[in-house]
Amino acid sequence: LELLAFGFILNTVFRWTRKVEKRPIRTLGFYRENFLSSLLKGFGLGLALFLLTLLGLVALGQYRLESIHLNLYSLVFVVFTIPFWILQGTTEEVVARAWLLPQLASRTNLKLAILISSVLFTLLHVGNSGLTPLSLVNLFLFGVAMALYLLKTDTVWGVAGIHGAWNFAQGNLFGVLVSGQSSGTSIMKFTPQGNQDWLSGGSFGIEGSIMTSLVLLLLIVYLGYQLKKENERM
Repeated sequence: LELLAFGFILNTVFRWTRKVEKRPIRTLGFYRENFLSSLLKGFGLGLALFLLTLLGLVALGQYRLESIHLNLYSLVFVVFTIPFWILQGTTEEVVARAWLLPQLASRTNLKLAILISSVLFTLLHVGNSGLTPLSLVNLFLFGVAMALYLLKTDTVWGVAGIHGAWNFAQGNLFGVLVSGQSSGTSIMKFTPQGNQDWLSGGSFGIEGSIMTSLVLLLLIVYLGYQLKKENERM
């Protein structure tokens, strides 16, 4: 049902872009050139970002490996979820970034557009269970990071890959909560330790952890620096 819902939302944006705005869908960032390499690069970056966050929490004693499920059913199920996570990530990135960001930037300015689109992305998750002030901050930071990555690459494939890989790694690779929600079968199962929710993320999962804040801030600083260098060369 969620797969159908995301497909419906994405199709609605496509139809609006084509029928109302009278422009090709590719102008949303769906360029054919190097689309596979951009998607895979983004997917790899998303996996690396989450792995860095998880390893940091394991080193601090906030998460531990509880079990590993290397059976045929688990492997098939997990592989099957990858296209779903990419679709989910693509849909959210198209709505909050690829479509909304240029619309806002054309009416205000780029910085304000990034701010507003990131706030909207955060609000899309307010109904999730286990929400905390820190998890709201992290959702906002993720929105800012994805906006900067979209501006740097000028294609939606990269941010779709990052977003999809981040959620896939959480839910079906390492078995932790995805924005407060369980994703069922996973290859590994990591469980939080202790009662410091600001560090472990609590019932919202790792996205509610200060470690996630630090990793996202590092990514934002790096992308901001790269964009500044590119603008200075122009």
